[in-house]
Amino acid sequence: MNKESKIKLYVVQPNENINSICSKTQMSKEDLLRLNPILKVSSPHAGQPLNILIYERDSNEEDFELECPALFIKHVYLLKQLILSKIYVKDYLYASNKPLHDNNAYLVKCVEFHIDLPNNYNFIQIMEEFQNNILDFIDIVDRKDQNALNSYKSTTKDLMNSYDQLEIKNVDSKAINTIMKNWQLYIIKLMGNKPEEAENIFSNIEKQYRDISNLF
Repeated sequence: MNKESKIKLYVVQPNENINSICSKTQMSKEDLLRLNPILKVSSPHAGQPLNILIYERDSNEEDFELECPALFIKHVYLLKQLILSKIYVKDYLYASNKPLHDNNAYLVKCVEFHIDLPNNYNFIQIMEEFQNNILDFIDIVDRKDQNALNSYKSTTKDLMNSYDQLEIKNVDSKAINTIMKNWQLYIIKLMGNKPEEAENIFSNIEKQYRDISNLF
């Protein structure tokens, strides 16, 4: 029985070229160029989105292997949108949270494809708590409330301990804590009316997410 194919998004990783992408995605060079005519005149570069063919399995099992990098990058931009909504367009907050919530579920499946999670429900819950933690920080900066900041630090520490208990291979709480601190700095710069500095920080955050996605 012939397997049906469908087009999926693939994000080019550092040091990849056309041949390595073809090998990794099990596509022919002809198909890759047909779906991405730009590659006929320029070489792929890290972070570039490409169209690739995914062959559906005969079973109902979903293959998230090739979607992992794209899901991680989508996550970082959806979280950025949520933060901007919280700061500037609060009536849009719920609407912008829905796609991030949905993406979290796919991201967990992507991670679970590569490693056995002791409890994927806990992982989703921790991801949601991470996002709520970031949103709470916006309120603290807005109110300049030192008591709330001290409580926030304690809650953040508990959150990192919960993440460590998941024992996700190659990704410890130190890496996640660094990302959280960068999100906090991003928020401070935004609310301090320093958008250029905020975007520079966001570029670092995006790179950190890419680095984590390469571990799976």
